[in-house]
Amino acid sequence: MNYGYVPPPVPPPLPVPQATWFSRNWKWFIPTVILVPILLIVFLGSIAVFAVFAMIKSSDPYHHALEVASQDPRVVQKLGAPIVPAWYAGGSINQSGSSGYANLLIPVKGQLHSATVFVIARKSEGTWNYQRLGIRIEGETASINLLRMTPPNQSPTPEEPAEDEDK
Repeated sequence: MNYGYVPPPVPPPLPVPQATWFSRNWKWFIPTVILVPILLIVFLGSIAVFAVFAMIKSSDPYHHALEVASQDPRVVQKLGAPIVPAWYAGGSINQSGSSGYANLLIPVKGQLHSATVFVIARKSEGTWNYQRLGIRIEGETASINLLRMTPPNQSPTPEEPAEDEDK
């Protein structure tokens, strides 16, 4: 038996503090919290913009204006065939049942030049009545009127041939 020196007991090691979830993951968490709402806002905004473009492009005034512009010989001569609309269109359209209002700007392009078709129309009792329908060609100051309206008591202008009423 040795009654000599007995060393004191060794204390247990101090517990290593555990890192919190945030201290381990902050490098990806902070950018995610910032970027996800921004991307969500951009995504929802772009969906809204494309929905508005789709509504405008599916409207009767849009289709009518493109049809009239692409069939007018003055426009075809200035722009060159074929006349193709841009992927976007501007303006506003409001339809409610059998009434509505449209104020549209439609960019178009031919082989020679670009232009903008403009439309102002009102829908009354289910029928669109066009107040203005024309096209302004890039680089030119004057626009081409695409409405073929003749007052009832006047003869047509030389550009507008008389329609045969015997039909």
